[in-house]
Amino acid sequence: MIIHEDIGREMSSFVTILVLIACVFYFSWSFDLAGPLSGMDREELGQFGDSWGFVTSVFSALAFIGVLFNNGMQRKALKQATRISTEQASFIRHQQFESSLFQMLGLLQEILKDIDISGTSHRTGRDCFKVFYEIDLRRAYYNSLTRKRKLTLEPIALKFYKVNIGLVFNRVYEKRQQDLGHYFRFLYNIFKFISESDLDQKYKKKYANLVRAQLSNYELLMLFYNCMSAHGGNFEKYAIEFSLFDNMPIGELLNKRHFILIDRKAFKV
Repeated sequence: MIIHEDIGREMSSFVTILVLIACVFYFSWSFDLAGPLSGMDREELGQFGDSWGFVTSVFSALAFIGVLFNNGMQRKALKQATRISTEQASFIRHQQFESSLFQMLGLLQEILKDIDISGTSHRTGRDCFKVFYEIDLRRAYYNSLTRKRKLTLEPIALKFYKVNIGLVFNRVYEKRQQDLGHYFRFLYNIFKFISESDLDQKYKKKYANLVRAQLSNYELLMLFYNCMSAHGGNFEKYAIEFSLFDNMPIGELLNKRHFILIDRKAFKV
């Protein structure tokens, strides 16, 4: 594309120079009656000039063609410049987005490091989620009446069951609110940041998958039940939008049938 434009500009310049040279020589010869015009008088020169009237038409046509060609080249150059500008703007936008996202992921890791459990089950960081899930949440579930309720696909019964599971999670959340509250709020805002960005959906999915890859199985399991609680109900829409539970070990749920409590799109099936 650029090579063709350069050749076109060179040809246009060459023709322009030739025309200018011809005009200079003709003016000089006609003024001094020299060169090919030597021996003519002014009347004969006028007749000679009139005989070349058709050449003027040819040059006019060539000039018009040159204008069209130049306009075409300008349009192509403008389109190319617009495309390059759009690509550069998109690249800068992606760079700015990635910078903000990676900063948020760095802060999430700092939040994880600050989580700790003291006592006989002393844990720090990501290891705490195994205790939150296997000890706190599983115990709360088995001590609740919800475990004894039959889980059916009937909409009303399903909604009632989901509310009760949320209440079970709330008890654990309130107990561990100092750690879980900050963690889930920040994780929620990361996915909200991705979802509300002006990126194409395919890029949103890409970045959401990157964040999801940072989460352990126990973090995903806790997130699953958090989506049913009063504190984390808004998180469910992002779980569905980005299929956050695609790789979650369903067999580790408190009840293997609990996966029907959330839209199947959250599991990408």
